[in-house]
Amino acid sequence: RVPGFGEFLQDDQLILIKLGFFEVWLSHAAKAATDHALTFDDGVYVSRQQLEVIYDVDYANALFSFVSGLNACGLSDTEIGLYSALILLSDRPGLTETKLILRTRECIAEALRVQITRSRSNGAAVGSSAAAAMQIMPALEAKIHELRMLGDKHFAHLEWFRQNWSSIR
Repeated sequence: RVPGFGEFLQDDQLILIKLGFFEVWLSHAAKAATDHALTFDDGVYVSRQQLEVIYDVDYANALFSFVSGLNACGLSDTEIGLYSALILLSDRPGLTETKLILRTRECIAEALRVQITRSRSNGAAVGSSAAAAMQIMPALEAKIHELRMLGDKHFAHLEWFRQNWSSIR
């Protein structure tokens, strides 16, 4: 549950969910991915080679690059949950209450920063754990941009499949 999400206009909620679903899903799926496969919750996996055939080599490379980079951040399940909320509350075309959504997103970003600081403080000085959070947060924001690009390309691939379905069956 994303705090405050239920307070948004229903149309804004639908836009955020519809346009953010793939990005949120991929950020969760990243934990079970390797350099060679993307594994689903039920244990079924899709190999890198299969993704290259389904989509294209550049897309598969970008997807696995994102997964590798996100996993390198070493986020806990709690941090992934907060990060997912940040992804979900990203600016999207067609939103009405952008200021309310941005304020909510800023609160979530602060909660994520605090969580990262706390989880990295295992006996470390407070300054060093805060510094770690200050390094990770910009990397995570950049990953959101990467996710947006992957989501856009994924949508374009799906659109191509929809348009060409009759000829590829």
